[in-house]
Amino acid sequence: MLAASAVTAEELWSTQYDTLNVFARDLTPIYVAAWTASEDPALQELAVLLGDWDFHDREDSLATTVFQETTRHLARMTFEDQLGSDMTELYLSNWYVWQERFGLTVQAGASPWFDDIRTTETEDLQDLIRLAGLAAIDRLSSTYGTDRSKWKWGRVNQMRFVGPLRRDGLAGSLTGNRNIPMSGTGETLKRALYPFHTPFDTQWTASLRMTADLNDPDKVRAVLPGGVVGRTFHPNLNDQVDAWADETAETFWWFSDAAIEENARASLVLSTGR
Repeated sequence: MLAASAVTAEELWSTQYDTLNVFARDLTPIYVAAWTASEDPALQELAVLLGDWDFHDREDSLATTVFQETTRHLARMTFEDQLGSDMTELYLSNWYVWQERFGLTVQAGASPWFDDIRTTETEDLQDLIRLAGLAAIDRLSSTYGTDRSKWKWGRVNQMRFVGPLRRDGLAGSLTGNRNIPMSGTGETLKRALYPFHTPFDTQWTASLRMTADLNDPDKVRAVLPGGVVGRTFHPNLNDQVDAWADETAETFWWFSDAAIEENARASLVLSTGR
């Protein structure tokens, strides 16, 4: 058990913004080795890119985008020949069902799943990683352009805050919709998970970040991804978005009557009229 002084409230708060991707740290050396051994300059370039990566899924990371896209193609190529397109789509639609086992299989290095039974050759993991890397380059280029600065994670991976009236367009922005660049992925403590088949449309994240310092019971550091009011056009509809995205922002909630009264801006009094 950790000593009481081993972890501070500030450190616990920071862990909720941790972008280290342990899954990527385990698989990236395998990708790099396969691409380095290839004679294709495009794959060798990817090997250099991921070889210099620190495995943090930050907004300015190009390696994060390449890893995520490569892993998607590699998973599909691994299962599609045996399961068929429809079953593979269903299987991969739930990250929690397959991702951990898939990662362990890739780390093991050899599996019958890696051979494409539709061909006369016998493919191995290295073959599929090379094909997945080329497929990643192709989709990223066709979707975001050949300028790779436009592939950075915070540009392609954005969190959408939308209301019930209009999800897109100018009308949506007028009713409070906002898109913000997101660091983090489905594999990091700073959660930014997207559906497998619609990359990188982030739809799942932390609904509340909170740390309670028991030495200071009057205040709890907490922030919502949006605001504390759900009414369209209300000033508090999305006024916590920037603070939610910023690890250094300090937002505190008060619970004692004295602290609430001290920080109150207005009071609502309900009366029976007597």
